Amino acid sequence: MGGTYDTREAVLGGLDLEMGTLITGTEKGRPYNEYYLADPFLDGLRKGEYPMSLLDDKVRRNLRVMFATHVFDTRNPARSTHPRTGTAQRIAEEGIVL
Repeated sequence: MGGTYDTREAVLGGLDLEMGTLITGTEKGRPYNEYYLADPFLDGLRKGEYPMSLLDDKVRRNLRVMFATHVFDTRNPARSTHPRTGTAQRIAEEGIVL
């Protein structure tokens, strides 16, 4: 379903953000808390398998990107209400290549 298959490898291998998608059709995906960087990571932190500093580093890197891309700005152009925003977003989404 995703590209992550092991919590320990994800945590220690440098994965800072795990994003999943819902499968269309008959499968509905799985709840976020079941992702490898969710409850399994939290359990490992609580058991002392991973140092809290590892979580701090992941959060720091995520926040750095969020601030750099102005996610927290009150006037974020990505949140524009201009009529053409929907069209531009649709074009961008259809043109994305991973």
